[in-house]
Amino acid sequence: MRVSPVRSCERPKFLRSRIEEDNHAYVYVAQTLGGGALLDSHLPMLGLIENGTTRS
Repeated sequence: MRVSPVRSCERPKFLRSRIEEDNHAYVYVAQTLGGGALLDSHLPMLGLIENGTTRS
């Protein structure tokens, strides 16, 4: 799937819409599975960040 490039003048609107979609997904998961599900899904990444072992 090829995504068309976003022009610089459209970036703020594009990024805002992606962030809003992510937030809605987080709310959905928290409401259906509980807040612990979100925390469990983020713990491995938080551990990597805390240890400084993330890959670029």
